[in-house]
Amino acid sequence: MKQPKPERVWRGLPDTHAAHISAGAWKAYPYLPLIGDAIVEAREAGGGCILVNLPPRHGKSEFISYHVPLFWLDNRPGDRVILATHTADLSHKYGRLVRNTATQHPDIRFKAADDSQAADEWYTPQGGGMKSVGVRGAISGFGGNLIIVDDPVKDWREADSETFQKETIDWFKTTLWTRREPGAVVIVLMTRWHKKDLAGWLLSDEAQEALGERFKHMCFPALSEQGEALCPERFNVKQLTEIRGLLSTRHWLGLYQQRPTQEGGGLFRSHWLKKFHIKPQHYRTYITTDSAFSEKKQADYTVITTSMIDERGNLYAWEYARGRISITSFINALFDAVERAVNLQGAWVEIPVNENEENSAIGLLIRQEMQKRGVYFSLTLSRPVGDKVSRAQKLIGMASSGQLFLREGMREALEELEEFPNGDHDDIVDTLSQAANISVPAEKPKAEPMRAPSAMAV
Repeated sequence: MKQPKPERVWRGLPDTHAAHISAGAWKAYPYLPLIGDAIVEAREAGGGCILVNLPPRHGKSEFISYHVPLFWLDNRPGDRVILATHTADLSHKYGRLVRNTATQHPDIRFKAADDSQAADEWYTPQGGGMKSVGVRGAISGFGGNLIIVDDPVKDWREADSETFQKETIDWFKTTLWTRREPGAVVIVLMTRWHKKDLAGWLLSDEAQEALGERFKHMCFPALSEQGEALCPERFNVKQLTEIRGLLSTRHWLGLYQQRPTQEGGGLFRSHWLKKFHIKPQHYRTYITTDSAFSEKKQADYTVITTSMIDERGNLYAWEYARGRISITSFINALFDAVERAVNLQGAWVEIPVNENEENSAIGLLIRQEMQKRGVYFSLTLSRPVGDKVSRAQKLIGMASSGQLFLREGMREALEELEEFPNGDHDDIVDTLSQAANISVPAEKPKAEPMRAPSAMAV
């Protein structure tokens, strides 16, 4: 039989406290204990600020707005908690839940004072308590040792309102921020809606100058860059893919991926981009690259993209490989792409060379590898001209004319195109731009083409 945890163990952390108080009903999804640990670390360090971005329906509010105040006051009943949510009613609901649980649960060591039972503001006999307000509401006369802002934006109407965003930020600076007690911990928990929402401001240099504090940023997208679900117990990859299909790219990237984009700010329109899964009958093949040659987590991606151009000049993105890799891994991945391109009627490889010695030697290294492997293909080394936006002009024109096709399942490519040039990544877009700029429409053969004399001659 499983033995219960000793009191000093379960009471010491927000997640173990929540599991005990709920008798196991509350689920500690892996990212929630990480948030709890950050809260305790900030408290023990004498104060701190935490910004948490999580998708909808991933258990964030129940944990942060209910269990964390309960944990905090159970350990420090003389402290005061301020909770602000997008509506006063929702905030009062959590204030009432914390108060009622404290009153009813035998293992909770604090209670609300008999003469202080209102859901929006109540006190403990030790002088602590909890005040629950709506975002932009008044908080006069009440300081906070723990201050929580939970989802200050209610809907897209508010998200797209410049007035609402400005008033929310002003309220945070002039009302909420001034309620901090010495050593206070401030938590802002929200799904991302807009680049200029409260979270976007808190991450800016302007906010750090105005507040004198840097927020610890904990960001959890619904789908990782590797395509793994954040919380498969609630939303697995299949379910998230279905949700993605129902939403616009802007809504998906903001609400679920925590990467808000500007409405109408991209150079590629969603309705321009077509999907395909069957290769055109006649085509030329191009392999283009955007290389960074670094395995560091902060480095740009290296991308190798295989595209096809048919006789009408349509561009088909067939496949791509993206990663933070060394120059050796790049060369191996390039030859792998060439091998696969044998079945696509040959390959023309375009490799832009950046302004450094390592990249400038790439042509020599690839030709040496050709001789070593006995594999030969057309290779053109070119130096990038202009910025990525100027290089993308032909591709934009092709897309707007309905000539750009993405193979089914190219999620990252679709997101990059729809965010370009404002997105976090644009490496795939740059490889497609290269293909568009060097492409020549395929010629429809008069007879069936001869197959390559060897499996590797392309």
